[in-house]
Order: sequence, then C-alpha cells, then structure tokens
Amino acid sequence: MTAKKGVPIIQIGADPEVFVKDLRTREFVSAHPYVSGTKHDPLPWKGGAIQVDGVALEFNIPAAKNARAFSKSIRDNVDYLQGILTGWDEKLKLTVTPTAYFNEKYFDSLPEEVKALGCEPDYNAYTLDVNPKPHTDLPKRTGSGHVHIGWLDGKDEPLDVLDPDHMAVCSELVQQLDIALFVPSLLFDKDNDRRSLYGAPGAFRPKKYGAEYRVLSNRWLRNDTLTTWVFNATLKATRDFFNGVRYTEKVNLNELSNLFANLSSRKVDKLARAFIASNSSCCSLPPGFSGGNDGNRSNPQ
Repeated sequence: MTAKKGVPIIQIGADPEVFVKDLRTREFVSAHPYVSGTKHDPLPWKGGAIQVDGVALEFNIPAAKNARAFSKSIRDNVDYLQGILTGWDEKLKLTVTPTAYFNEKYFDSLPEEVKALGCEPDYNAYTLDVNPKPHTDLPKRTGSGHVHIGWLDGKDEPLDVLDPDHMAVCSELVQQLDIALFVPSLLFDKDNDRRSLYGAPGAFRPKKYGAEYRVLSNRWLRNDTLTTWVFNATLKATRDFFNGVRYTEKVNLNELSNLFANLSSRKVDKLARAFIASNSSCCSLPPGFSGGNDGNRSNPQ
C-alpha cells in the first residue's frame, strides 16, 4: 500500500501516560487501585478513554483536525482523571513527569503485573528493526506522550500493518517527525532517564490508520503552548511529507546524526539550537518559548 499523491485528510491524536503522587508523603503511588480501565479494555467516557498502564494512568483522546480540539481534549482528560483521583482521596495529585521514581519498599510490594515493563514491540524507522524490549531493576517508570497520525480511511487501510509499502511510508514520515518534533523537544525535555528505556529517535508503530510516533515523553503536556505546538508541528510535517517535501533531503544529516549521538551530553542544548536555527523551514520552537513553562494554562507538574 503506497501513500496517495497530494495531501490526505490528516487527523492527530495522542495517548499520554501520567503518574499519581501522594501529597502527604510527596511519593509516587501506583494508579492501579483507582481506575478500572485496562490496556485491553479501556474505560470510555465522552472525552475519550482512560486506563491503567502498569503504575501509570493513560488516556486516549479522539483524533483531532485542529489544534484547539487537540489541546482541549488533553485538558479535559487531565481534569477528568484528577477528578477521579480526588474522589478517592483529595491528597492524590495527577503528575506529569517523564520519569517517576518510587519508594523502593513500596514498589517491591506491588503486584508483579503492575510492575511489568514493555508491551507490544515498536520499530526503528531508520532500520525497520524491532526495538529492544526495555528493562530496568530500578523502582522507576516512564511517562510517554505518543502522537498518533491518521491519513488513511477504511478503504485505504492496509490489510496488514506490517505491509512493506505501509512500513516504508510510516518510517519516512517518522524520520520527518524526528526533525520537526524531537529535536525541538530537547530544549524543554531534559530527561535522559526515560530515553534510556523508551523513546529513541525513530521509534514508531504502524497503525491501520497511519502511524504512532513514540519518541516524545509526556513533557509536552505541561501547558497549552506545548500541546498546541505539538499538534501544529505534527500537522505541518505531515502535510509537507504528503506534498513531497522530505526534511531528510533538506537538512545536514551528519549534523542530525551528531545531535542524536550526543543526547546525554551537556552540549545537546547548544547542538539542538544550532540545528533548529539552520533548518527553520523544517523545525521550530513554540511561540514565546523560554524553556517549557510557557502557555496560559498549566497542567499538573
């Protein structure tokens, strides 16, 4: 299955993961006692669906065609989950952080299925290999901010999401999103702990409606400026892609490779800023960006 010529109707969704903190102890606690939805049977509500994902909470928003609807769905789901937690205990706070460290004794006491890491495999857009399954013995878990991009309707969906033509389209688009989304995100997401387990450049899953971009952490949920920027940058990159504009042909790939090789280096900020400055047609920062605390409405920190 090959991509159509021209720009299809593009819809963008997300399924972020967030954590629960007990304000009395300032410690993270597992979310599994508080929400009944699961990965295989999410709990629907009018704003999407919610579920427990290990020790975290995950929500799935409806696919959106504009940034306003996208950001509103994020806010509505955050508020809905916080309302559920408050109903259980007003000292439970929904918390957006890429990495949550748990009290070791508490973590060891949790059920094994709650502590289990990993789920379905994802793929490397640069090699098309399956990414290694994550593993850690530390009492920590990570929160992702995966972005879903849909461009296929029912009659165009592949019979097999691993169809080579569909995988080729997905992988090329994901490489484009690495330039448009991941590189700028390095300026507001300094968390390397999550990247040691999840979210390497190029991580994606093919979907029958398009692709799931699995590189970003949940850091962009922090406020409306970042959620709007994520939508707009994704939409622009995807539209450009289907118009035949390939960012990988416009940027210096050696410069990009050097940036990817220095993700845990102190110079990553400088490298990212230099890359963005020299490739402004492919990637940009949120309006008024000053390090990740912009926007009018902040979600839980």
